[in-house]
Amino acid sequence: MDPVTQILDMIFTVEAFLLVFVIVLLKSSVKFVPQNRAWLIERFGKYQSTKEAGLNFIIPFIDRISADRNLKEQAQMKAERVKRAQILESEGDRQANINVAEGKKQAQVLAAEADKAEQILRAEGEATAITTVAEAQANALIKVGEATDTEQGQKAIQLDLATKAIAAKEAIARESSIVLLPDNATDASSMVAQGMAIINSLNKKNLG
Repeated sequence: MDPVTQILDMIFTVEAFLLVFVIVLLKSSVKFVPQNRAWLIERFGKYQSTKEAGLNFIIPFIDRISADRNLKEQAQMKAERVKRAQILESEGDRQANINVAEGKKQAQVLAAEADKAEQILRAEGEATAITTVAEAQANALIKVGEATDTEQGQKAIQLDLATKAIAAKEAIARESSIVLLPDNATDASSMVAQGMAIINSLNKKNLG
């Protein structure tokens, strides 16, 4: 083989090699990402970028596709997460409203019970006071009854009646009525008789 032929063969061989190399580089660097897909690109083992649908370029032998994501599935998953979050939020609001309502109900129940207890205590206090007054009056009447059986008690009753008779006479005098009294007005029994006469006179006047 002559030298010219050898040189031509070498040239064609190098050109063919370069052509193949360029084709390989282009094929490795040019990437077509399908619709609704996303490719994650790593460079030297680290995340570099995300390639979305369409024509994309990467560095051959350096960049590589680490993951192929389905955007439709991701969108559905995201919608599902949002839906679950909304449901949980709605349940939380519902439970919060229930708790508030229960709290108000318990507060009303406690307030009603407290008011009822207060009324019961007040009624018990009033009943106790009435009982105490009644017992005191009963004891007083018992003591008065016991006192009337004695000579001193009788005198005390006569003195009380005499005092009331004098007060009644003063009332009659203010109304210009005439009542005749005996001379022995200073005697206790006479004063009692005067008092009875005055009381009878007043009763007759009221009836008239």
